[in-house]
Amino acid sequence: MALNKRKYPILEPAGIGLWKVLEDWHYLFKGKVRTIKAGTITDLASIPRGLWVIYPPDGPWRADVLEHDDLYGHDHYGYDRKDSDIHMRQRMKEDGVKWHTRLLFYRAVRRFGGVHRAVGKVKKFFSNIFKREKSS
Repeated sequence: MALNKRKYPILEPAGIGLWKVLEDWHYLFKGKVRTIKAGTITDLASIPRGLWVIYPPDGPWRADVLEHDDLYGHDHYGYDRKDSDIHMRQRMKEDGVKWHTRLLFYRAVRRFGGVHRAVGKVKKFFSNIFKREKSS
């Protein structure tokens, strides 16, 4: 049974380097179904802008990195960071992402994942402030 109607989550831009999930996204992690709620803001893959031509953040790995972001955002649901990173790598394989891209992403999150998590929280915080100011 498929957890979602689509292969990829429906997203829309939500600021510089940020995306908004438009429909609940469900995935399996450690035997439990997890849900990313519509309205969630994510940076997807924290890829340097100069590499977006080769590795766009919303590439064919967007579901996999969205799930990875959710796991990081929920402190890995009681598991460790490496479990979250392995989940992303496995999901990329299931989605047909080439082995060298999976390896590159996996090594990047193993090396820099903790730093990017902190930076991502700061980016989301300021993005929300700017949204509030625009709507006022």
